[in-house]
Amino acid sequence: MPKLQMFAACRQVIIDEESKSVSLIGLLDTIAIAPGQTEKIQKKDSGLPVQWAAFSLWRREDEDAPDLEYEQRFTLMSPSGESLLGVTAKFNFSRRNHRQTINVNGFPLAGLGDYRAVLALRRVGTDEWRDVAEYPITIELAQTPTP
Repeated sequence: MPKLQMFAACRQVIIDEESKSVSLIGLLDTIAIAPGQTEKIQKKDSGLPVQWAAFSLWRREDEDAPDLEYEQRFTLMSPSGESLLGVTAKFNFSRRNHRQTINVNGFPLAGLGDYRAVLALRRVGTDEWRDVAEYPITIELAQTPTP
C-alpha cells in the first residue's frame, strides 16, 4: 500500500510550474470567529466564507505496482463526530510520488471546538477503508483586545 508522506489543511496550495515544488500557504490549525459573527455558529448548515485546501502526498512502495488504482477519502468531522464534508478521489502512480489537492469553498460549521480532517485510503475494488491521518482544526471565538 502507498505510504502517506504528508497531510495538511491550508489556505492555498501552490505548485511551481518550472520546478514542480509545492508550497502550502497558511496552514490551518485555528480559525478565529469575530464576536460579531457568532450567529453563524448557531445556524444549522452555516459556514465560514473561507477558501482552503486539503493536501496529501503519497509515496509508492516498492511492492506496489504502478498501475494499481487507489482511492483516498477526505472527510471533515465536527467536534461531535458528525461528517460535514466528504470528497473521494481515485489515483494511481505515474511516478514514485502522487500529490492530491482538494480545494474547498467554505468551511462548514457545527459549533465551536476541535474539528478533524480525516484521510482514508483503499485499493479500488476493495471495501475496506483504512484511516491513515487526522489533521485537527480548532474553531474558536477571537479574543477581544483589552484596553
